[in-house]
Amino acid sequence: MRTLEKEQVIQPLTVKVSRRSLLKALGYREKMELTPNVDEIIREVLEEGGDFLHPRGIFSLFPVEKVNDSEIILPGGVKLQTPRIARTLFQAELLAVFLITIGPELEREADRLSEAGHLAQALILDTYGSESAEAAVGDLNLRIDRLAQEEKRRTSFRFSPGYCDWDIQDQKKIFSLIPGEKIGVNLSSSLMMIPKKSVSSIIGIGPRGSQKNARHYPPPCPDCPQRFQCLNRRQ
Repeated sequence: MRTLEKEQVIQPLTVKVSRRSLLKALGYREKMELTPNVDEIIREVLEEGGDFLHPRGIFSLFPVEKVNDSEIILPGGVKLQTPRIARTLFQAELLAVFLITIGPELEREADRLSEAGHLAQALILDTYGSESAEAAVGDLNLRIDRLAQEEKRRTSFRFSPGYCDWDIQDQKKIFSLIPGEKIGVNLSSSLMMIPKKSVSSIIGIGPRGSQKNARHYPPPCPDCPQRFQCLNRRQ
């Protein structure tokens, strides 16, 4: 599987948010009864929220020069420092680095609703935006998985700066590798992505090895001391 000579922009990404996933993100348990007002807002957001979405992504593939016990080393001396993820990706030959965003429009509408005193609508729309961003990153993740499968390779789960033991400071390195401005994403001095509903991630790609039918390399979760408190654990 070859590296990309130039990053690829993909737009639009496929985004679909179900009523069930939105309710879960809002903290509602299954079969919990909603007030008529909240039920109506959720219905409207699911029907009309897509008008505020402009999901797009950008990714590139980089050769992995070396993986040691504490870092993943890429061309140009870029070192991603995350011991737990590095141990997971010790077989990776390539690293997919990518960004997605749903754009700023939904965020602006949620802010407008909040300033107008429509707090429930603002909260539900904002949560819908977060779920939409997660759906968009999932779509790009799937596209990268398919590229790897076509080359008889397998992938890791995706990882983002600030999760697992990966320091958020490495967000700067992600943006040095991928031109986020091509999809309208910038990094602030406080390491926040703008628009806020944006996600940066990496995926390791390597040989299938002895597990011919395994789609993914195992996640690092079983050995993590924070696994029982982590909302993002995969096992």
